[in-house]
Amino acid sequence: MESNLSFRSATPSDIPRLLPMIQAYYAYDQHPDPGDRLPQALEDLLAHPHWGRIWLICCPNPIGYVMLALGYSLEALGQEACVDEIYLQEPYRGQGIGRKTFDFIEGFCQQQGIKRLYLEVERHNSSAQRLYRNIGFEDNDRQLLTRWVKPSQAGQV
Repeated sequence: MESNLSFRSATPSDIPRLLPMIQAYYAYDQHPDPGDRLPQALEDLLAHPHWGRIWLICCPNPIGYVMLALGYSLEALGQEACVDEIYLQEPYRGQGIGRKTFDFIEGFCQQQGIKRLYLEVERHNSSAQRLYRNIGFEDNDRQLLTRWVKPSQAGQV
């Protein structure tokens, strides 16, 4: 099955194909449902590749996706990337496809001159944690804190 594996950059025409996979991922990882705002967020990402990239994981048909958010860090002394989301449909898990997906992502990062790759993983997802540690990700003994930014009012900076 891995021999048919490929990665294809998502396009706006893929949004209807991506939405059910993203919703399944959010349900599995217990993320809040963004509702009808998700299609616009995908369109925005696809229109601004300097924000990040999203690829369909195909075998040969789409079986998942991976989303990479791009940024810059003084600590990393350059560009960095976050594997913001990775999802494989249930029947395709545990077959080495996740590892191959990270090989693909690392190759992309090398081509782009990205210095550091990081990700977040839910505490309950022990199989994902095991994979990430096995392919070289380390717990940096930090705590991720989040604060949502409120939209600015018209005329305010």
